[in-house]
Amino acid sequence: MTDPADNKQEVVYKHPWFIAFVCIAVAIVMAYYRVWWYVLPLVIVLLLLFFLKPGRQYPLGWAALLLAALAFYYPILTPLPDQLPETSGTTVVGTVVSIPKIDDERTRFILATDQENRYHKRYQVTTYFSLPVEKGDRLWLKGTIKPPHKAGNPGEFDYRQYLYHQGIYYLLSIEKEEDVQKIEKANGWQGLINNYRARMYQLTDHYLTAQEAVILRGMLLGDTDGIDPQLYDEFQRTGIVHLFSVSGLHVGFLLLLSGWLTSLLGAKRFYKLMAGIILLLVYGTLISWPIPVIRASIMGGMGLLAYYSGRPHQMLNSLGIAGLVILIFDPHALFTISFQLSFLAAWGLVYLFPLLRQRIPYSGLAVDAVLVPLCAQLSVIPAIAYYFNLLSPVSILANLLVTYLSGAVVMLGFLALVLVLIPLLASICLFPAGLIIELILWATHFCNALPGGVLWVATPGVLPIVSYYIGLLMLVAWPVTNHYYGYAWRAGAILMMVFLTAVLWPPSWQERGTMEIVFIDVGQGDAAVSYTHL
Repeated sequence: MTDPADNKQEVVYKHPWFIAFVCIAVAIVMAYYRVWWYVLPLVIVLLLLFFLKPGRQYPLGWAALLLAALAFYYPILTPLPDQLPETSGTTVVGTVVSIPKIDDERTRFILATDQENRYHKRYQVTTYFSLPVEKGDRLWLKGTIKPPHKAGNPGEFDYRQYLYHQGIYYLLSIEKEEDVQKIEKANGWQGLINNYRARMYQLTDHYLTAQEAVILRGMLLGDTDGIDPQLYDEFQRTGIVHLFSVSGLHVGFLLLLSGWLTSLLGAKRFYKLMAGIILLLVYGTLISWPIPVIRASIMGGMGLLAYYSGRPHQMLNSLGIAGLVILIFDPHALFTISFQLSFLAAWGLVYLFPLLRQRIPYSGLAVDAVLVPLCAQLSVIPAIAYYFNLLSPVSILANLLVTYLSGAVVMLGFLALVLVLIPLLASICLFPAGLIIELILWATHFCNALPGGVLWVATPGVLPIVSYYIGLLMLVAWPVTNHYYGYAWRAGAILMMVFLTAVLWPPSWQERGTMEIVFIDVGQGDAAVSYTHL
């Protein structure tokens, strides 16, 4: 009979890097919210147990790591100031460090300056005219700097916090074209990348329909500009909007492509490893290294190294190392939606998938094809409900239909990207990619039209979210041979039902007989919404 405590110790001993990542992440959360005293009771209890019952093993080392990380990050994660001054007529010199988003009426990008003041190191720039600018350009700008508004309405996206976690405290607004001067055009390596991307855009516009072109660029490069808002909303409601967040899914398919091509060429293991790593570096550079791609690339590189060195069962450690690397250099990344969703999905694939696979009496590619999107979806359900107020029962079906199709699009699109200087060969990859995109669009429309496939839900609190993950672990990770497995299974199901009840409980059943009036800031005056709870 297996003791659950032994199973927990096995996880700790076999996956120390993942446990270290969890400790660092908890320390960052405590430092950010200034709740460091929560860790003191834990440390006191561990010390008392250590002295009263010295014969047992206690996680004193992990507690020490938690305390050290808390002490390190506490002065770094300074709170966001309540108020910052607004200044007009400010002149700024800096370098464009993000890929600009340009349309007919405005241009948006992030500008990095040479100033030492942390409040003015980076600006979110908006020009109210179309500005032909590229990443790496050095600019002189004159405009108005002001802090972003606080989120005032219930459930409103907190843009101020979003920018803060990117190290941005100010918006820089520019009204006139003469208030922008290009000091130096992007050159060197960044200039070559810009030209390469531009050629890819021209090629997709030439050989694909407008809709197919923007979908392909969204899947391959993460550029969602140009996607119809209504179509993007369908992708979001059916739970497949992650196709446009370049992350582990895309990196995994590209590594699969690399392995297949090198096997066709009869390459040895070392050259297969180097080909995969070079592909990751090239792809990450072309899309400007977003956080999910950094995580996926580190995991992918370590996974390749483990696979070709004969140690393929260390993916949870690889996930932990990837998280540690990101959080050491950028602790604010922990609070971004992309980081949380990509890590939860990766955790579902590297931890939940093997456990579920062992418990299902069937095996084969068909079973794996179902389990992969299922595990990814199970791991992100609370996060999707929290950030987007969505619960998509149809997302399992939608992901099953489009995940592997999107992988084909990514692989074909990457081959076209490599062959962009030979348009005829690139077009051979783009035409089938366009056909597959049409199949993805059909599947999206079909799933979106299913009755009851998408539910709008309440924002879950901390306790329902914690209960969901504890329940999920009790259902999936509790040893089947343990005497208490039946009780654990029922308890896990109840805990997951607590989460579902919290998000699906009808608002009209809450606080019946009371009236609630909410005043909403709509930019020009106020609007009022009244809830009668009848």
